[in-house]
Amino acid sequence: MNAQNRISSHDELLSPRPLPLETGIRRLDDGRLLVAVRTELPGCAGRMLEWWFKFFETTQHIRWWHPHDHHRMHGWDKQWRRGESYVGACVRAEESLGDFPPVTAALKFHEPGTFSRPTRWRRQDASRRCPGWCAPGSLSAMNRAWRPTAIRRMAR
Repeated sequence: MNAQNRISSHDELLSPRPLPLETGIRRLDDGRLLVAVRTELPGCAGRMLEWWFKFFETTQHIRWWHPHDHHRMHGWDKQWRRGESYVGACVRAEESLGDFPPVTAALKFHEPGTFSRPTRWRRQDASRRCPGWCAPGSLSAMNRAWRPTAIRRMAR
């Protein structure tokens, strides 16, 4: 991280350490919005996320993932092959971010080397794919990354 306590490289997204912004919205110096949502997925390994993105294809499926923010599935493009591959594929869906109204957006999946050094994500049980998100309007680009974090047990 740089001196302003900000992420300076996509590689930092793969660290299990807490990020400067785990959940919330921050306006960056260049005017873009940084939206961060930390979601704990205890027991979920990178290979499970791999399976999910090769499996889901209906509105019911995306609502299983997030019943409040995921509204409607519009479908995958021809690059997606169920059970085989989603790399290079684009999925279109209607989603919202918290209190923002829903938008129809396209989520395109790239090799993680597009965003970070391959040696970095291979050392971890992180999802092998890094998607990039594009939506119309003021929200123009988003990057989602899944990373391992320490599992904390709450004392009873």
